Amino acid sequence: MPAYYVRADDFTLVASDVNLLRVSGHFTADIDFVGVIRHLLAPDLRTTRTCLCGLREVLQGHELSVNARSLVQVPRWSPWDFAAQHVAYELPEEASERVRQATMLAVRGWASCYGHIVLGVSGGLDSSIVGCCAAKAHGTLTCLTLATEESAGDERFYARELARALKVPLEERMLEVADVDLARSDASHLPRPVARAFAQSVDRVSLDVARAAEADAFFTGNGGDSVFCYQQSVLPVADRILVEGLGSGPWRTICEVAKMAETSVLRVAALGAHRAWIRPRRYPWRLNKMFLSKSAINFAAMTIDHPWLDGPKNALPGKAAHIAYLLRVQNHLEGFRRELNYPVISPLMSQPVVEACLRVSTWHWCLGSRNRSIARRAFADMLPRSIAERTTKGGPDGFVLRVFNQRRAEISTLLLDGVLAQRGLIDVDDVRAGLSVKGDQSRITQYRLLTLLDAEAWLRALC
Repeated sequence: MPAYYVRADDFTLVASDVNLLRVSGHFTADIDFVGVIRHLLAPDLRTTRTCLCGLREVLQGHELSVNARSLVQVPRWSPWDFAAQHVAYELPEEASERVRQATMLAVRGWASCYGHIVLGVSGGLDSSIVGCCAAKAHGTLTCLTLATEESAGDERFYARELARALKVPLEERMLEVADVDLARSDASHLPRPVARAFAQSVDRVSLDVARAAEADAFFTGNGGDSVFCYQQSVLPVADRILVEGLGSGPWRTICEVAKMAETSVLRVAALGAHRAWIRPRRYPWRLNKMFLSKSAINFAAMTIDHPWLDGPKNALPGKAAHIAYLLRVQNHLEGFRRELNYPVISPLMSQPVVEACLRVSTWHWCLGSRNRSIARRAFADMLPRSIAERTTKGGPDGFVLRVFNQRRAEISTLLLDGVLAQRGLIDVDDVRAGLSVKGDQSRITQYRLLTLLDAEAWLRALC
């Protein structure tokens, strides 16, 4: 739950809902355009600054200390306390057992708060683990899977396998482009433009299913990739080299990563050694300047700053990345229309789960050349085999790009004639050129333009 605060004349208002601050009469919710630029430069970095003037958010793991003279955020919890090598589990067997215990505790604890849960399942590992734990809690569980016309977005086979194993009902629905209103923001009640337009189709279907089932909460597997350290890099190799030196252990990890990445062991060994000994250990969070005007970038004077990114001197680069993943997911846990009517719970982001997973050495997450290996081991006896052993992932990318391609003219009008352009925050010539790019190489460009469009819709809702 967020904690937003604003300083009034001689007192401080704190609330979890921006609207509560608005109705107090002491907060006007004016747009902070510098905050908007900074958000667009680092959309996945959640800092204390919001996109509303005077409104700040208490950082994760911090306490707000208020006195007559100042407001100070004091750190009370840090992921680095659990990422240190001296608290790491020695054996993968212990790691999988601890992760299992923490996950079951968290999911069942959340599930006990509700009578009927609708769980969004993709057929992937993370949501399936949530389903296995929630199904054993008191209450009723209904699974919901959403498919797209594109084969990569149709996970119904795996969702059916899960529902059959859990003996719970499964609702199957299709995502529809017609459900997406590009001019509407489902984050208008939030202090940042974190809603994603394509999710409107997800919300419509989810709300229909919840109402028909008389459910009282939504559960998701969101955050699973971050918590379960889904890495596709040489970072586990670098970490193990730094901890153990050159030997049989690092060599096993080199072979596992090479097989997972379908590349040569020599290449992985060279890149892993370079990452361990040559490059800085700090996570390299980069600004995204694409399509923003030079004047806006210069005016924002943005630098990457967050206490979780500043690890100890002996921090392992893979652990730094794991913690950065936990930061990156924060802005993807809200901004849904359904959260206005129902609790939307992502139990894998619960503190006990995060703490248990941070204590897992990064090279244990890729044992057997399988990503999220410890999570797979932890729930191997509860998951359908087809899901536990699955290493590929589907997703809504095809649907998102279909929305873009079918509505390209509308997107062009909204961006080129909108608030971002009028305020000089975007380079309209670059945006115009980006809108004309087509083909397989256009995916990054199109996703970035959709991020700008989400910000544009949020600005229009508040202006």
